[in-house]
Amino acid sequence: MDLPLTPVLEHYGIFFEPIMQHGRWTTILCPVHEEDRPSARTNGYGLMCHACGFKGDAIALARRKEDLDYAGALRFLEGVYGRSLDQVQREHQGIARREVPHRRTRTHRRNHRTTSPRVRRRPLSGT
Repeated sequence: MDLPLTPVLEHYGIFFEPIMQHGRWTTILCPVHEEDRPSARTNGYGLMCHACGFKGDAIALARRKEDLDYAGALRFLEGVYGRSLDQVQREHQGIARREVPHRRTRTHRRNHRTTSPRVRRRPLSGT
């Protein structure tokens, strides 16, 4: 699930400017451990701490901080967001995360050869 992390961070007392451009990371205080200097980075959907090694999304953060299982974390997050997670996800579905350009596979290429025709047609030396 792609759930916005900002309301969860605000629930734990970490306030920062929301990121408007997805794919951009900003440095924040880590909500997992106590610290004075920011060591975690977030892009609004994921979190990565360079000090404690925590990596995850809103669900992983709720599971870690509240010591919950997956279903318990989903119920907890519904309380944090104040509505069902399906509604939250639908609201943020229009905001595209970093889009990866389409890569063509070899089956889409016409006349693709792994070696040059000149290399194949080169006569054997000594004949």
